Amino acid sequence: RPVAPDKLVHVKLAWTHGLLRVEVHDAASDKLPAPVSAGVEDECGRGLLLVERLAREWGCGPRQGIGKMVWATIGPGS
Repeated sequence: RPVAPDKLVHVKLAWTHGLLRVEVHDAASDKLPAPVSAGVEDECGRGLLLVERLAREWGCGPRQGIGKMVWATIGPGS
């Protein structure tokens, strides 16, 4: 069955000057995410903590329409 365009998750990758930029766009919420410390028994909540630790830099912002975009730059020394 077809999915509404504003419900799709878009992933964009760009390789520039030896760095990989990863963007994930979704319509899950207009609330911008922040890294949190998940408990041992928690089943979610570690994604942005991993991004923060592994990326050279990262950020998030609203996406056009509904939702948000999270991006990270990964490269040597990240």
